[in-house]
Amino acid sequence: MKSNEKPIGLVALSQELRLPAKWLKGQAEAGNIPSLLVGKKRLFNPDAVRAALAALAAQPPAGKKKGITLLTGITE
Repeated sequence: MKSNEKPIGLVALSQELRLPAKWLKGQAEAGNIPSLLVGKKRLFNPDAVRAALAALAAQPPAGKKKGITLLTGITE
């Protein structure tokens, strides 16, 4: 975080990114997006969160296998 950037709270981040606050909080608690817990309040660097979300979006969905399974019905 640059020294002149100020962290923002969950509601402000939710409004800025147009994402549900509950979902963002869950992602922060899971460690998927960076945040700083100060007492009971979470603070976020919007640029760092955007970068983390872009990295998450670039990953293939969990539990999904790439490729095609061909079922032929042929037994030997």
